[in-house]
Amino acid sequence: MVQASEGKFYALLIAVQDYKDPSIQSLDGPVKDAALLASALKTGYTFDAENVITLNNPDRTGFLTLLTH
Repeated sequence: MVQASEGKFYALLIAVQDYKDPSIQSLDGPVKDAALLASALKTGYTFDAENVITLNNPDRTGFLTLLTH
């Protein structure tokens, strides 16, 4: 386990596995993988839970809304 001595850490995890475009095949693992990474950051590193944000299959509006607030 790595511990930092100072500061806060932030993570924005974006998991896209379902695509609206039928020519792009959907994936099986991104949402699950992002959840596992978020859990690891919160439990094994010095990330506070409120500083780890996960977007699952965001659309453009949701993504831009998050970035502008």
